[in-house]
Amino acid sequence: MFPYLSMHAKHYRRFVWSAVRRLCVRYTVIFVLLIHSHIVHCSVLWLWIAMFPDWLVKLLEEHRGLVVVLFCLPISYLFDICLKLSNWIRRRRLSAPEQHYLRVGKIQESVREWNKLPAASRQPMCTSRPNWLSLSTTFFQKSQCHQIQVALFDILRLNEKEMTVKVEPMVSVGEITSYLVPRGYALAVTLEIADATCGGLAMAVGMTTYSHKVGLYQESVVSYDVVLADGRLAHVTKDNEYKDLFHCLPWSHGTLGLLVAVELKIVPVKPYVHLRYIPVRGQQMFCNEIRRLSGALSPNARTPDYLEATVFGKDEAVLMVGNLADVKTERAQLKINHVARWELCKECFGKKNLFAFLLSLKHPYRV
Repeated sequence: MFPYLSMHAKHYRRFVWSAVRRLCVRYTVIFVLLIHSHIVHCSVLWLWIAMFPDWLVKLLEEHRGLVVVLFCLPISYLFDICLKLSNWIRRRRLSAPEQHYLRVGKIQESVREWNKLPAASRQPMCTSRPNWLSLSTTFFQKSQCHQIQVALFDILRLNEKEMTVKVEPMVSVGEITSYLVPRGYALAVTLEIADATCGGLAMAVGMTTYSHKVGLYQESVVSYDVVLADGRLAHVTKDNEYKDLFHCLPWSHGTLGLLVAVELKIVPVKPYVHLRYIPVRGQQMFCNEIRRLSGALSPNARTPDYLEATVFGKDEAVLMVGNLADVKTERAQLKINHVARWELCKECFGKKNLFAFLLSLKHPYRV
């Protein structure tokens, strides 16, 4: 039944490795096409690609660089444009924060309808958000579940007095950042992944270069609004009747209820970040500097606004220390680096070249 089990160990490993590589290529293509060809039914695509002949899979594997450059990157770019356009239309034309509780009421009704189903035919409940939109390494067949539509994309309220913002769960990090920064604020924990959603991070986990000051993402959450399994709407805070749920929702990945709103802490920001690059040699020096700069050695230590490190090797790293800054002089304006431009990656982050350049300086490199 399993003839390969009798193979010599060497040939067995070769067989397994070859099979794994082919599966990786095959299902990478499946993943790309599922994302960028949502018009076609997923099961049809799955069956179609699964029937690829071995020679085609091998060809794609050997020339995967060309496949990525000529197909994946252009399609991904177009997909990103379409997604941004869709978000813009939804934000400009369909946004209705005043109808938040009306939409939540529909979600509650859907959950109550699920409760009325016979226990024998009641499927597990989940959101209808498609897998191809999820930032996850694991997926499951949502078609085998009772799907609840949670189409909640609005920014509900900015409270400058309490320094909080309340949003619906599908608001992305990019959207809330674009909303807050012109007003002089940012989320206390702002991830660099613009497509990550505020709700997804609240029910999972997140951290950023500001976390040495405020902690993980869930530590910046003030309250959750959650629809429970019986259809009730619970306003969850750390000191009300749902305080046990408040501490259980992070890392729960939506298994304890359907998140319909989350209130998050915000911090004041300035237009620019002043960066210093500090090269370090040796693991001990690296650990000592990280502890010192992050305030781990003293609770009263003055710490930078942002702290991150790039490790180039076992004993080579560069610490990046950032502080919010205003630019008021022409000389300071000459030092502005527009980090979205490719030149910065080429000139400043040449790995070994950067490290060697920084080591040649007597003082930390300032940007």
